[in-house]
Amino acid sequence: MPQRPHSSAPAGDIRQVDIESVRPYVRQAPPLGDCFVIDSLTGATFSGAALRFGFALMCYCRRGEAKFRRNGRIGELREGDLLLDFGGQVIEPLHTSPDFNGFVIVATHAFLSESLSSLRHIWPYLLQLQESPVVRLSAAEYVRLRENYLFVQRRMAEGGSDFLRETVLAMLRITLFDVADLLQRHFGPLQAGTGRDCTLFGDFLRLAADNFRAHRDLNWYAGRLCVSAKYLSAAVKGVSGRTASEWMAGMVLAEAQNLLRTTEKSVKEISSTLGFSSQSLFGVFFRKGTGLTPGSFRRQARQ
Repeated sequence: MPQRPHSSAPAGDIRQVDIESVRPYVRQAPPLGDCFVIDSLTGATFSGAALRFGFALMCYCRRGEAKFRRNGRIGELREGDLLLDFGGQVIEPLHTSPDFNGFVIVATHAFLSESLSSLRHIWPYLLQLQESPVVRLSAAEYVRLRENYLFVQRRMAEGGSDFLRETVLAMLRITLFDVADLLQRHFGPLQAGTGRDCTLFGDFLRLAADNFRAHRDLNWYAGRLCVSAKYLSAAVKGVSGRTASEWMAGMVLAEAQNLLRTTEKSVKEISSTLGFSSQSLFGVFFRKGTGLTPGSFRRQARQ
C-alpha cells in the first residue's frame, strides 16, 4: 500500500487538497479515475492545517469524533454522523479522537455534476448543507446509507464491467435522494426550481467559486453562462432563496475570514487579494458582514 501523505501544512497556510493527493488512502486501485472509496481513515493526520478540498466527499463516521471549523463555524462529526461537503470551503481540523475512523466516497466535481443532472427536486435540500454539512443520522438512517456505500465499494472492487461508471452514478444518485429524504424530515418540504434553473444555479456556483476574488459583476457570469443577467438573477433566487450577489458576498466574506484567521497576510494584502480597490472599502464590507473590523476579527480569532 502506498505511504499515506501527511496532510498538515506550515502554520498560516491554507492547503489546497486535490483529488490526486488522497488516492494513497485507497487500498485498492480505483477502477474509476474520478470517483473512489476510502474504507478507513486510520492513520490520517490533519492537525495544524487549514484545508480546502478540490472535490466533493461523503464521510460516514464509524467511530470516535472529530471537531473542526468550517468557514469560521465550529462543527463536530460523531459516531453515526454523515459529513457531506461539495468542496471549495476552508476546513480547519481542531481535534480528532484517537479512535476516530470512517469511510468516505470521494468524487470530482464533474462526476458529482453528472450525478446531480436532472435531480432538481433535491437541490433545495442539498443547499441546507452549505451552512451545516453534518447530518445527525438515526440508527436506521445510518444503516441505510452505509448499505449504499458498501454497494459502491463492492462494485468498484469487482470492476470489469463496461457499465461500472453508470452503475456508480446511479448509486450516487440514490444516495443523494436518501440524504434529501432525511433532510426533508428534518426541515420539512422545500420548493424546487425548474430543471434548467437548478442546472444553471449549479453552474453559477462552480463558476463563482473559481472567480469571485476577481469578478463580482453579475453580467460577467451571465455572459459566460450564455443567459441574460436578469434570467440568471431570477434563477439563482428561485432555486436558493438568495440572490447571486448575496452568494458572492458570502464567498468573499468567508474567504476574508479564512485569510485573517489562518494566514499572516496583512489586511492590505487580503484586501488586494479579494479584489477591493482600497483597504477602506474592504473594511466597510467586512464590518457590515461581521460587525467587526478585520483587525479586531483577527485578534479575537486567535485568542
